Amino acid sequence: LKDQVHDMGRLMIFVFARIGQVTAIDWAPFRRRMMFFMKRGLNDMDLVTDLVRRPSQDALMKELLERLQRKVELAVGKSNMLGNFEVELDGIQGRTVDHYNNRLVLCKQAQLSPLMLKVRR
Repeated sequence: LKDQVHDMGRLMIFVFARIGQVTAIDWAPFRRRMMFFMKRGLNDMDLVTDLVRRPSQDALMKELLERLQRKVELAVGKSNMLGNFEVELDGIQGRTVDHYNNRLVLCKQAQLSPLMLKVRR
């Protein structure tokens, strides 16, 4: 690494992140209500559906392949790049709550244990 520090034209990226316990809660009635308003706002866009691009299946596959190639090049990098990414996560807890009947609610929960992620390119 000491030999490459003063090398001109070399891109070096080093990232370390430590994240504590992450908790996410989803209240399903609120989410459904928000999705209703979002879909309601999109109904005005139905007037311009005739102008939507409709490519052939071959054109879609070619476009998908090009996007995939760009993503691979972005992830792998080039020969003048060096990167080290480390993330420590103390745990993740996710919960969704929905109505079951007039008195009870339905709660689903998922948890992940502490996680350490290292990526080098």
